[in-house]
Amino acid sequence: MPLNASYLARIRPEDRFILAFPRSGSRWLRHALTDIVNQWQGFDPTHYYSSLRTTTAAPTHSDEFKGLVSQKVIPNVHHVDDLPVSHLEALCGAGVYRSHHLTEVLRRSQGLMLYMLRHPAATIASYYVFCQQGSMLAPGVTMEEFAKWKLPLWVDHVETMLEYRRANPANCLFFLYQDQTALTAPQVRTAASALGIPFTTEEVESALQRLRTHFEQLNSQPASPVPRGGNVQLLAQVPPALLEEIQTSTASLWAEVSRVAVEP
Repeated sequence: MPLNASYLARIRPEDRFILAFPRSGSRWLRHALTDIVNQWQGFDPTHYYSSLRTTTAAPTHSDEFKGLVSQKVIPNVHHVDDLPVSHLEALCGAGVYRSHHLTEVLRRSQGLMLYMLRHPAATIASYYVFCQQGSMLAPGVTMEEFAKWKLPLWVDHVETMLEYRRANPANCLFFLYQDQTALTAPQVRTAASALGIPFTTEEVESALQRLRTHFEQLNSQPASPVPRGGNVQLLAQVPPALLEEIQTSTASLWAEVSRVAVEP
């Protein structure tokens, strides 16, 4: 996924990133960290999610929430109309950005990289439904055909980050997407600590509880067919032969990832 040339020219060696293959949970890590930043800055985070898109219709915005939204705290560099500025730069000394792109980011920045991964079959299933929902696929494309296209890209993405981590072990943290919750308290604490975001145990727990409630609200809407918060429902949608093929072909890679990932 290419990045805006103007943004690429602005990447500095100290900039940090949340990186992930699409549909791997980096959005949820960004939201959890934004919630903690709002608590740190003294904003009431109760209505944070009411300011975000909660349906497949147009976004809704609540006047009740006056704090910082995730696009200001940790900008998504793929969905901006102008050059993104991370609010964390003013708070922590260096910006933090979210991206699916690796090559230019890893080439230009020596900052901390937080990398989110999801079970490859669940990633493919979620991406397939997402592309169907967004009319990004030609009619009749099967999940098997989609996997032949996307799974090699997933493998390349993960292998690239593993190679980067081998060369920069202190500069790259791997996080595995967890069933049902997406993230755990130890993962969020590790990410916040690494980024210099202060927190308490209670603040982390309240941020995760709001995230779980958000999942429940999203999953209760019939117009949103992609299950949020877990892999089990997604894996059940994968044809058994395809599931076995994905698990077999990525077994060694997934085992290495699991060995280096932050403890859940």
